[in-house]
Amino acid sequence: MKHPLLATLVLSTIALHGCSTMISNGREEPIKEDYGSRTMGGYIDDQVIETKANVNISKGSAELQHGRISITSIDGIVLLVGQVPTQAAKEEAGRIVQQVRDVKQVQNMLSVAPPATLVMQSQDTFITTQVISKLFSNKNVPSSQIKVITEAGIVYLMGRVTPQQANLAVDLIRQVGGVQQIVKVFEYI
Repeated sequence: MKHPLLATLVLSTIALHGCSTMISNGREEPIKEDYGSRTMGGYIDDQVIETKANVNISKGSAELQHGRISITSIDGIVLLVGQVPTQAAKEEAGRIVQQVRDVKQVQNMLSVAPPATLVMQSQDTFITTQVISKLFSNKNVPSSQIKVITEAGIVYLMGRVTPQQANLAVDLIRQVGGVQQIVKVFEYI
């Protein structure tokens, strides 16, 4: 056969044609959209945003090099947490991230302070673990749709949830020791 690629494409098309019919016949109810879950494309877009933001911040002023900045993006909403030496560095970081393509909003929660010590970072990791466990243990909270970031005892919550789910998550997190404050950075559905 002179065109093996063409033959493969034709056979694949014929073979896959019946897949939607098989799925349809195997289900009693229609497939419902889950507006709270992220698509693979959205996840990749957020990874690209985080990577570009990290690289661009690393190319920023010398003041930014002395900071400790963590960047998290969910659906184009970017959260900046950590410590920078000056207010000017905080503002610069926010400007740099806002210029990254597909960034819808920047929540600049950087604090003007010395970088967190390893002990402080360990405490934050412990709090994050406790918060995730608390959320996971409640079936009414879509824990897989909530990203938890802890910085200096402040718990930041990101993701796509209903207002009721957000309030329930906050109520559960209030029970976790060491939590100083809870900040909702949710996109409501």
